[in-house]
This record gives sequence, structure tokens and C-alpha cells, in this order.
Amino acid sequence: VRMLQPTSKPQTDLWVLPQRHIYLSERLVAQANDEVLMVLLAHGIAHHELHHHLKRSVVQRIEYIAFLVGGMFVPGLGFGWFLASPATERLMSSQQEFTADAMTVTYLQHLHVSPEDYIRVLEFLKDHELTERTGVVFTTQKGFTIRIAALRARR
Repeated sequence: VRMLQPTSKPQTDLWVLPQRHIYLSERLVAQANDEVLMVLLAHGIAHHELHHHLKRSVVQRIEYIAFLVGGMFVPGLGFGWFLASPATERLMSSQQEFTADAMTVTYLQHLHVSPEDYIRVLEFLKDHELTERTGVVFTTQKGFTIRIAALRARR
């Protein structure tokens, strides 16, 4: 775990990177208590254990090759990858958040932390306008609201 100085817009407060790193911003660390930080680390570990970055990378490479090959037969099709790649990233990332949430709940149950406590942490992130970043996708207030609703629906 390393603390990251904010350098990008929107500010990234929790950043799960493919090098198996989890970054926390100073802003997040200053506002969060130990329980919140523990829960967020569990969530970042869930992303890594589920190999989310690797899966997105493989899909993007296959997609790139498909457009490149298609461009050999249909002029200009190779450039379609520039449009398709961000859409694929967003679609995969949103689904991966739900699976990481489910694994996080499992991890936390072993630590005797309830799913409701995890929901409270997501509400904390939403209420303090903090962001999570996995790959190139940011989770902000709207994304946290959707994830909270999904977790409540599972109970």
C-alpha cells in the first residue's frame, strides 16, 4: 500500500493497479478510520485475486487483433478499436466491481465484518465524494449508489 499524491482529475482516492498495488490518497486516509481502510484494502485485494486487470487486458488484446485483421478486409475498420476499447473497458469494469464486491463481502465475513458494514463504507465513499479507480474507469457517487443497491438486493 502506498499513498498517492493527487495528480489527475477527477482525483483518485482508491486506485487498484495491475502491478498488484493499491494506492490510497492522503485525502482518503485523512478522512477514513481503520475499519474503512481495512475494508478498502480487502476490496482492492479482491480485484487482484479475481485477476480483473489481466482479464481486461486479454479481452482488449483480442479485440485489438480482431479489428486489426478486420481492417485488412474492410478499409478503416482497424480504427474501430479506438471506439470499441473504451466501451469494453467500461462494460467489463462495471461487472468486475460487482464480483469484487461479492468477494470483499466473503473476505470480510471471515474477519467478522458484516455486509452492512461494507455497505456503510461504500456510503462513506459516496458521501465524502471520494473515488475509486480500477484501470481507466472511475467509480464516483453514481457508481457507488448502484453498487450499494446491488448489495442490498443480495441480502
